[in-house]
Amino acid sequence: MVACSIPMSPSFKVPNLIHFAFHRLLLLSGKFGLSGIAQDIISPDTTIASCPFSLIIHAERALHALTTILGESTLINLQSWSERQLICTYICFHWIMSDSRCV
Repeated sequence: MVACSIPMSPSFKVPNLIHFAFHRLLLLSGKFGLSGIAQDIISPDTTIASCPFSLIIHAERALHALTTILGESTLINLQSWSERQLICTYICFHWIMSDSRCV
């Protein structure tokens, strides 16, 4: 059995999964996140999950959102951050900000 865990913010609702496509042998479950567990052997190089590109978090999207949240004056400092720093910080803000303020 193969398992992986995807952390999920409390604001992430299961109905949002309609935007994603999952392999038919993948069972999704989890109390504190979303775990995908293969119910049988899945061949190598098989796509087990896919997501529309418009929903993918990348450095440019994270930089824009963080600049909007933290203010334009932070742009110069944020531009020196690595892609990983930007994306991780972006994800952290989803955990600490309410749904009432969208970027």
